[in-house]
Amino acid sequence: NADCHVVKETVQSISFNGKRGDDLMFIYSESYPGLKKVRNEFSVPISDAKVKVQYKNLAFKVIGVEGTTLRYIVLPSN
Repeated sequence: NADCHVVKETVQSISFNGKRGDDLMFIYSESYPGLKKVRNEFSVPISDAKVKVQYKNLAFKVIGVEGTTLRYIVLPSN
């Protein structure tokens, strides 16, 4: 008999959800196998997003927004 080891990992994501005025809208999702998915909406002023957006342990910097397309760079989280 061989031991069977199953790795269950938390999956985190941030999705761009459009623009409202001078704010960028995002949806943070977190899921863990077998548990309820967590979903939170949040917004960030465009001027702040061009420096750094950090939510939980995810971080990125927005370098451009064109319609429904968001260009970004992933940053190290602190």
